[in-house]
Amino acid sequence: MSQKVKTIYDTIASSRVDKDSGAKDMELSELEYFLKYADIIAKSGRESLSLEELASIWNKNLEETKRIVRKLRREGFVRRTRRGRYRLTLAGRVLVKLYERIKR
Repeated sequence: MSQKVKTIYDTIASSRVDKDSGAKDMELSELEYFLKYADIIAKSGRESLSLEELASIWNKNLEETKRIVRKLRREGFVRRTRRGRYRLTLAGRVLVKLYERIKR
């Protein structure tokens, strides 16, 4: 498990226990930001999506979509395919599933 994924996993796992820490809340809100968009990709039912398709399902313009994708790539949630499309990484899929279970 990569260090980023381990950190995100630890944040999700401890979020229910430690609600008093402002730092934890900030990390969690940033994580929820990433998971919100990753979850929409996961629920789209497609293997990979183009920037235009992502903009359409996220209801954002192309520039906003590029910014979001850049953040998701940097954090390891999505990767770019050889054809220039974007798909969830294994870590991204696992974190979306984990978040869905914890959210219940």
